Amino acid sequence: AILEEEREQPDRLSNLPDSLIHHIFSFIDTKYAVQTCVLSTRFKNLWTSLPNLNFDCYRFRKMRMFSKFLSKVLSRRDSSTTVSTLNFSRSCGTVEPWVMKRIINYAIQHNVQRLNMDVSSCRQLPSLPLIFNSKSLTNLKLVFCDTDFFQNLPNSLNLPALTTLHLEGVSFSNELFSNCLNLKNLILIDFSIEGLDVFSIFSPQLVNLTISSHLMRKCKFVLDAPNLSSFQLHGFPNLELSADNLPSLQTVEVNILHPRANENNEMIVLAVINVFQQLRNAKLVTLYADVIEILSVVPSLVEHQPSPFANLKSLKLRVRSATSTIPDHVMTYLLSSSPSAAAVVELKRTTPSS
Repeated sequence: AILEEEREQPDRLSNLPDSLIHHIFSFIDTKYAVQTCVLSTRFKNLWTSLPNLNFDCYRFRKMRMFSKFLSKVLSRRDSSTTVSTLNFSRSCGTVEPWVMKRIINYAIQHNVQRLNMDVSSCRQLPSLPLIFNSKSLTNLKLVFCDTDFFQNLPNSLNLPALTTLHLEGVSFSNELFSNCLNLKNLILIDFSIEGLDVFSIFSPQLVNLTISSHLMRKCKFVLDAPNLSSFQLHGFPNLELSADNLPSLQTVEVNILHPRANENNEMIVLAVINVFQQLRNAKLVTLYADVIEILSVVPSLVEHQPSPFANLKSLKLRVRSATSTIPDHVMTYLLSSSPSAAAVVELKRTTPSS
């Protein structure tokens, strides 16, 4: 009697609308979404209309099995359904170039809006002109983690709908963003701009910018972004920042690393001071321990500099240990133009050992 009662209980998952089940499936690998076809007739073909596709070769014991699965999914998927999001991670092994080319071309041809490619160990992508000439792409993320090799991008991206761009481990020219007129969020990590003495970003719609690179050679960085609200800068002091048009700047996070070995301390201090002068409109500023150390090494140089942040409301200083001290001349330099600003010293958190 109990078993019969359990059989009569409604299947709540099956009763959900397709759109909600698709949303649930968007959080899991497509491999597992396809496997639900054995649950009931309700799920038999539901996966064929998934708008979000997640492929990770890590889920397969052999790359041949991964390639075969991917081909079957694409060939049996409902071709009339748009691909909203494609997440492709090739974190292990070697995927044949034709496999990558097929899945990316399929997504672009089905009007993909968000494309995330993490090909950390890939030496070179096949030629993929469709990626860089898509009318539908709004979010693009390309990640290459081999720091000895940079993936070359075309001279410019023809992506008129693009609002978010994340590039890691790539090499590009000064004109890359010139046709991305709606770009609002830009993240550049460990990139190369070989052959350029001046690296420029002119982006009237840009709101959030992150630059993090420990690999770039010394060059001048010209930034013109009247709507920029948030700027994160991480790396060595080899960027000569020039940014006269940042009237909307609110939040700044700076972590300029201190080289320490065989470096001209005065030049490094002046480089940091120049960065602060260019970011003078910021209201919420976060500085890391290395920046504080740089400002501490030549007190006489910092003491004669005008305080840069006239609109400062909050200053957050992240130190390495509870015993870390911040010299008075550093605090005076940072706060004297905004004496009412709130200053907070935070201890950099570390993961407890297990």
